[in-house]
Order: sequence, then C-alpha cells, then structure tokens
Amino acid sequence: MAARKHALLGASGAKRWMACPPSAKLEDKVADTTSIHAETGTLAHELAEIKVGLKYSLLSARTYERKIKLITDNPLYDEAMDDYTDRFVRDIEEAYNSALALDPEAKIKLELKVEYKTWAKGGFGTSDVVIWGANLLHIIDFKYGKGVLVSAIDNPQLKLYALGSTRHKDVAPDLSDEVHVKLTINQPRKDHLETDQTTLSDLLIWAAEEVAPKAELAAKGQGIFQPGDHCTFCRIKPVCRAYNNNQLEAEKHNYKEAALLTPEEMADVLLRAKPLASWAKDTADYALDQAVNHGVEYPGYKLVEGRSNRIIAEPLKATGALIAAGLPETSIYNKALKGIGDLEKELGKERFSELLGEYIQKPQGKPTLIFSLDPRPAFQSIDAALSDFADPLPEHEPFAVELDPILDDDDDFMN
Repeated sequence: MAARKHALLGASGAKRWMACPPSAKLEDKVADTTSIHAETGTLAHELAEIKVGLKYSLLSARTYERKIKLITDNPLYDEAMDDYTDRFVRDIEEAYNSALALDPEAKIKLELKVEYKTWAKGGFGTSDVVIWGANLLHIIDFKYGKGVLVSAIDNPQLKLYALGSTRHKDVAPDLSDEVHVKLTINQPRKDHLETDQTTLSDLLIWAAEEVAPKAELAAKGQGIFQPGDHCTFCRIKPVCRAYNNNQLEAEKHNYKEAALLTPEEMADVLLRAKPLASWAKDTADYALDQAVNHGVEYPGYKLVEGRSNRIIAEPLKATGALIAAGLPETSIYNKALKGIGDLEKELGKERFSELLGEYIQKPQGKPTLIFSLDPRPAFQSIDAALSDFADPLPEHEPFAVELDPILDDDDDFMN
C-alpha cells in the first residue's frame, strides 16, 4: 500500500473540515508529518490488505509471498499485528458471506479510490473495503490505532466513501435505486466493531444539506473556527487561536469566589485536561521545529544545545577491556528477564503459554476516571477501591487518583 495522496477535502479529514471549514486551507499549507505509530498503522493496513486479497484471489500467491516477506522483515511488524489482521480478515469474510446470502452476485474490492466531487470540489478518498450487490452497499474501514476509539455512527468519512462508491464505474451499475447502506469501523486493537446503517436517499439529502455548503466554505477558507474533538490530529492545532482560547477556558475557574471547585467545575476541568496537555506538547514541538528548521525566534526564548548523557560508543570493545582487566561478568552485566511481550514474540504464543502460562498474572486495574460514554462497566467494588487508599502512603509518594493518561503516545492512524 503506497502512501496515499490527500485531497483538500479528503474523506479522512471530513469530520474536521465539516465542523471547522476554514481549517482546511490553513492545514493544507502545513507539511504533513509521520510518526512510528502512523507507520505501524500503514504497515498493518498493508498486511490486512494482502491477507484479504489472497483470500478472495485479488492477488496471486506469488505476489502475496513477496509482499508478506517485506512486511514481516519490517522492524515494526510483530505477532500481535498478525493476530489483529487475522481477526479483521475473519470479520470481512463474515460480512462478505452475509452479502452473498442476499445477492449471490455480490462483489468485493479493496482500496477502492472514490470521488464525491459533486458535493465537494476535488473531493476523493480511498475506502479499505467495499462490498456491494443489488440491494446492499457495505463500506468497511480498518483502524489500527489504539489511542482514540473511532465511532461508525454518523461517521462522515464512511458516508463520503459510500457516496463516492455509488458513483464508481465498477460499483454503480450493480446498485438498485434504494440500496441499503452499511458503514463499519473495524478497530481490533480496541476490540471495537461497529456498524451504522442508512439509505442512499438519506445519504443524498445529507450530501446536499450538510456536505455541499460546508465544502464550499472550506474550499474558500471561509466559515467559523470551531474547536472540538475533531482537532485531535489537526496540523494547525499548535498555532490555532480558536483552539488556544478554548483550552484556556479552564482559567475561568480561577475567578470564582468559592474556595473549592464544585463537582460540575471539576468535570469541566477534567474534560479539558487531556486536550490541554496535548495542545501544550504539540505547541512546544511545533515551536522547536520552527526554531531549528526555519530560524524562527520567539521573544524570551533561545535555542541551545540540550543536555545529554554519557554513552559507551563501542560496547564490545569496552566489554573486552573490562574482562581483560579481570572483572567478573557479574560486575559488568545487569541480567534481567525480558518483558512478556518480547518473550511471547520470541517463543510464539503456544510455547510461551506452555512454559510460562502458570506464572503469568493480570492484577486488577486501578480505579480510573473516564467519560461515562466509554463501554467499560462502572467500577463495582467501592469497598475495594477505598481499601486501596486506607493505609497511609509513604511520605515520598504523593496521593493521587489515577486518571486516563493525559498524553497518549499512540497517535491513532486515522486514514
């Protein structure tokens, strides 16, 4: 799967440019960046694509073997990726079999490039999986990220893929006028498989009333800046004034007369905490890049060489020197058992379970505050939760209730 070209009004960014139209043109001026998480997601997409392709004879066994070797040789590949993509293939098989039960002539395509320029100038995207028959159109999008849960409900990316598919030369001739549309997000690392349903007539109404006017504003760089959860992966977030002002709204609690925040005010602070920390980090990273690579100077700041730690440049030669000097290995090496993930990868799941299964434990997780919409059940054992904090903590350990991590290193691969 080659790197995808992104349109100004691309489907993958539709949630953002529809909610905040003027951001599209500004974001288009900022160079896109990548990360190890994005590259891992791309690799997982490639693996999923060739597995489904082999199953449905969309590529030859020889091509599969060549591509699979490139993927498994990649240092980002691991056994877990194999398991997650196998699960994805099983889900695709089930979806396709359901389509065949309705229409024996149902078809499937992978990485289908679709256009919806009727409603958004120059708009296009690439749908991971499209399954269709006379009365059914099923769009399936594979998300490998584990940081952000992606909902299929009223998902504009999937809706645009569906609209574009109904105009595709291979798909359109096989569809009836009132085709039933299914829109699915498959996010195996979050154990999340969700499907929304609609009709072509409802999609066309949505396209005319929602997509077209917002796309017109976005293409012109007009409209109102509107911060929200759609800002997560926006490239202009570090310097966006509207986003900045929204995050600083938490400051309003400083000017209340009451000494203590109310639960409602605390909820407001918690709601802003993670985006605020993410914004602060993104802003610092952006400023550093501008200073290092573009010579930008910021009042009150200067660019200096950061602190560094000493390293042993040639470990093998250094080890030889120590051994030659008569030092025993116990004085040279720190021996520690590898982590569970590394051992499982080296031994394989079956061998790992055979040798170490009886020694592996999974302690109960600590109480964590999360959004009430999260599908996990509420923490039941209040007494157990209180007992965790019954004994005095050591003086050097500050008391804290654990929240969801403020900064999540896993940038979700959204495209």
